[in-house]
Amino acid sequence: MSALKIYLNENLSWKIAKALREYGHNAVSSHEVGMNAEDDDVQFDFAVSEKRAVLTDNFGDFVK
Repeated sequence: MSALKIYLNENLSWKIAKALREYGHNAVSSHEVGMNAEDDDVQFDFAVSEKRAVLTDNFGDFVK
């Protein structure tokens, strides 16, 4: 079974992704991959292309 891959939306600190990695999780933030200024749709497409779950505190922006 493969580990969960996580993508943190720009409203969450890159420090959270760093902390998750320190605990062995496969996590990246929008800050780290240069996606901060991108629309939510673009960020979602990126996460899907990487087979990552999206972690965000603005869930409503991702639900249509």
